[in-house]
Amino acid sequence: MRPSSAIQVSRRGASRLPNEQEARALALGALWTLDQTAGGIKVTNTQDANGKPLAVVVIENAQFQRDEQGYSTLKPKENT
Repeated sequence: MRPSSAIQVSRRGASRLPNEQEARALALGALWTLDQTAGGIKVTNTQDANGKPLAVVVIENAQFQRDEQGYSTLKPKENT
């Protein structure tokens, strides 16, 4: 992720990175919005080899790509 694209929380003129609870709420809100507009969001719960819980999100018809500066982007996959 680009440092300049990190989401900032602003209050009374001061900006900061969101705390963990705010960041999770923003991520869930973004996924819900994407599902409502484009569909194709699938979720499941699982665990890693050590038993640590994992929440897995699959975005159908999408791929991570790199832009010219080498930063990750998420693009719709072209149907060919």
